[in-house]
Amino acid sequence: MKKISVVIITRNESARLRQALASVCALADEIIVVDDFSDDDTCLIAQKEFGARTFVHRSERNLAGQRNFGADQAAYDWILQMDADEIFPPATVAAIHQALEEAGDIVAFSFMRLNHLAGCPVRHAGAYQSLLRLYRRDKARYREPDVHDHLELQGGARLLAAEIHHFPFSTGSQMIERALFYGEKESALFLAGRSAVSAREIHDQLVWKALKSFWKMYIKKRGYKDGLHGLVWCLCMVIGSQIRWIKIWEKARSEGKLVSGASI
Repeated sequence: MKKISVVIITRNESARLRQALASVCALADEIIVVDDFSDDDTCLIAQKEFGARTFVHRSERNLAGQRNFGADQAAYDWILQMDADEIFPPATVAAIHQALEEAGDIVAFSFMRLNHLAGCPVRHAGAYQSLLRLYRRDKARYREPDVHDHLELQGGARLLAAEIHHFPFSTGSQMIERALFYGEKESALFLAGRSAVSAREIHDQLVWKALKSFWKMYIKKRGYKDGLHGLVWCLCMVIGSQIRWIKIWEKARSEGKLVSGASI
């Protein structure tokens, strides 16, 4: 049976870490925690309760770099990347063992990630998507710097008929906090490649693009079928995008890149 190194990136995750790591204990031949200088018991829980190898490593808001750093510490060829707000159900663990035995030339596997909002699953609004999480260390690397996961592969990948359960938010405050975090990163990356950005473009993104995005998620992709949870999910996704463009507006003004004409 092929051995697996589970890599998890953390920062102040003592409240969620036990449940996440417990879900992969039957799968992991080693657990590697890459911690971004937590000031809670994250590292202690990982080491004492799960025997994890723990590395304290500054992320500088580069999550791809954290994942790559963790993979570099691994002892085994197959890497399973996870976050502290994810749980791998027993059926998914079994599917992984079987998939690796039949991998052949496949170098990576993806899963369907089922998002939960306030304890309820959100299966519509584009929230139910595939995500690459399992890969051969010598055949894949996360692109740096990158805001969201983007795994560059040297070979083929296959989607497993298995789910990862994702619990990103339990309160409205957490939703806003995450939107602010990603808004800061995304706005910096956006402006790094631009000599200027127009006020008109920002206006259109904040108004018309926001309305179109909500219509697409809530109506076209049937977010309404998830009831109030679906409505809140769609609104939060739109608000997150608006925060990004507000951050772009702020940074463009401070950097002298804001112009009134067409965008560049």
